[in-house]
Amino acid sequence: MEKLSVKNNYEDKMIIKDKIALGTIAGIVATIPQILINVLSVQIGITPHYAFQYAASIFVYKNLTSTFGGLLFGWLIWESMAAGLGVVTVYLIDWTGKDYWWLKGMLISNTLMFIFMYGFYFGLEAPKLVAWDLETNWTFFIENLAFGVTAGYFSVRWRNK
Repeated sequence: MEKLSVKNNYEDKMIIKDKIALGTIAGIVATIPQILINVLSVQIGITPHYAFQYAASIFVYKNLTSTFGGLLFGWLIWESMAAGLGVVTVYLIDWTGKDYWWLKGMLISNTLMFIFMYGFYFGLEAPKLVAWDLETNWTFFIENLAFGVTAGYFSVRWRNK
């Protein structure tokens, strides 16, 4: 009689060896909860614009940010920035270890995106849409926390170490 064996779930998980690829994919996947929070906040009236509109407004006029082309352009900018943040998250976690991955993810996301991008860059008023209200900024902060935790999780979950 043949003996049945049960595979360890660890053997079945997806592994991405390349750090750039891992960070890119983790960052893009991490935008899913972030975008869901953003869409919900717009739909219930907490914030006036979608995140893609703020991203597009860095490069195009305000009236173009709500068009299909403007939203698509904003989405591409958003995903590109997410991929970059994912790569930075992977390298930080690889450099410092997997412990507190969730904290490291939030640190990267909120330091680079929330404080630098929203705080500093939007403070220069270079984008055509700038959020000065407290509700939108709290939403941005929460969205970035969700992004950071998710990017940190997948940076560890899909890593080969």
